[in-house]
Amino acid sequence: MLQINRKVEQDHAGEKGEPCRDLHGMQQTPATRFGKEGNTDRGSRECEADKQRVEHDDPQVAWPARAASDRLAPPRSEDLPGGHYRKNTHKSTQPDGGLVGEQSLWHGGPTSNALDPAVAAGHYSIKSLNDITMVQSMSSEGPKQTLFAQFALVAKAAGHPLRLELLEQLAQGDRSVEVLADRTHVSLANASQHLQHLRRAGLVTARREGKFVFYRLTEDSVLDFLASLRRIAERHLAEVDRVVRDHFSRRDSLEPVTRRELLDRLKAGLTTVLDVRPEDEFALGHLQGAVNIPLGKLKKRLAKLDPDKEIVAYCRGPYCVLSYEAVATLRSHGFNVRRLEDGFPQWRAAGLPVETG
Repeated sequence: MLQINRKVEQDHAGEKGEPCRDLHGMQQTPATRFGKEGNTDRGSRECEADKQRVEHDDPQVAWPARAASDRLAPPRSEDLPGGHYRKNTHKSTQPDGGLVGEQSLWHGGPTSNALDPAVAAGHYSIKSLNDITMVQSMSSEGPKQTLFAQFALVAKAAGHPLRLELLEQLAQGDRSVEVLADRTHVSLANASQHLQHLRRAGLVTARREGKFVFYRLTEDSVLDFLASLRRIAERHLAEVDRVVRDHFSRRDSLEPVTRRELLDRLKAGLTTVLDVRPEDEFALGHLQGAVNIPLGKLKKRLAKLDPDKEIVAYCRGPYCVLSYEAVATLRSHGFNVRRLEDGFPQWRAAGLPVETG
């Protein structure tokens, strides 16, 4: 009786379902060798008998089912570990009109929809590589889409009101997570999660000091990014125009002082610069020669201000409510006061004189 090895080489395959193979290199019983070497007729009869037993599903004969073709069939996707088999169903955008057949990534060969010889000749021709339009498409489309995805990551990270407020706070200087949570009136966990989104997008960086984590803006270009958002919204969003008109312009309808104009007045000694931010923000940095009176203490410290001098108030940025409120309060008490066009971060980013402490 044949002792047939389960593992059969591809080039030994015969007709469909035929168990008789070239037994060269396989384990054989003495009877089989005798049938092959000394009794050809007997070997043929055994071969035929084995064939019939396989065709009738004789349980004593263990022979794996074979494919119709004499080549090994690729494994089914369900027989492979996850992620090891997939089909490329991408439809070609090249001039071949999408005629490239569906490709199996198992052994990298086509499994169906073979190209017509005439089409294949054009598809694989060197002419396609000399087509500058096709080469540019092949070489630039992937990197371009990758870059756009990264740009969108930055825009998405900034697409939350709380994150914009956190960026405004960090524009004043390095802040711990605890301080940022307190200033924005959110929980510590909430502030931390939003800060991590900003960090992954490259808008802020973090450092650890003992048990505390401090954040800061990555660079001054983040301020330019925020200014661009503000200008676009001011020009094209009706709601922004309404809020500016009803809330900010009502408190201060006068034209604000520009940075260059203020710098000239400071040199002439004609102006008192009033910083109405909290004391800890003032200590991180302020305009050179500025006086710090937080908004909440302004009414109690009016005597410290010279009523004969023009006052220019500033705080965190263009729409910082503190400076608008300070201007309204001082004017109600007879002071000649105007507001700086933006805040300390923009002044510092412009390279103008600042102090700390």
